[in-house]
Amino acid sequence: MCYNFFMDKTENLQTQAYNLILSKIMRYEYVPGQKISQKAIEGDLNMGRTPVREALLRLKHVNLVDMQPQSGTFVTKIDYELVKNALFIRENIESKIVTDVARQQTISHIAAAEHALEHQRIAAKSEDFQTFFEADDIFHQSFYIESGYGQIWDWLQTINPHLNRLRWLRLKVAKLPLDKFVEQHQAIYNAVIANDAETANQLAISHIHLMLGEQEIFKTFRNYFDNLPI
Repeated sequence: MCYNFFMDKTENLQTQAYNLILSKIMRYEYVPGQKISQKAIEGDLNMGRTPVREALLRLKHVNLVDMQPQSGTFVTKIDYELVKNALFIRENIESKIVTDVARQQTISHIAAAEHALEHQRIAAKSEDFQTFFEADDIFHQSFYIESGYGQIWDWLQTINPHLNRLRWLRLKVAKLPLDKFVEQHQAIYNAVIANDAETANQLAISHIHLMLGEQEIFKTFRNYFDNLPI
């Protein structure tokens, strides 16, 4: 399962509302800490009160909105502790998965990773952040699928909302150089197809750990975060 901003027409109204509001939060159309009016959302989405209300309750359950009696509904700030924990899990799982795939003598999935890299290169040139984001997910997901742990990738998406908000902040809002991410992915890819498990392991760890090392983002967008140690 890769993250998808687009709505499936077969979804019911509640799910459509959920995905549309989630998309606005993820893409910073609703920024961290912003008060959002349910009535305004109903107008934005051209939907009735009930599906929007139920969608907001679902978003509250995953800690993306805070519904305060007498005060209103607010987009939660990005919780640094949740990001750190998600990265810890991702780093330890993914480094092992990349290592295992690099040790294989034949690699059938590699076309998916290669295609994702090509899409990222094209998206980087045109600053198509959404395509870049989705290709990023496909690149990483391909290793989980090849290792036989595709379900773990799906599970990781359930604990990733705050991490994904940080990822989008880095890409679209902070506008870090996209070529940097492509180069890191290319290095991981090269190590895997060379069956260099040790290098693949270290590159995967460095790539994932980098997100918490970019202190300038946390300083510049400090008001977007909760529980920052700085």
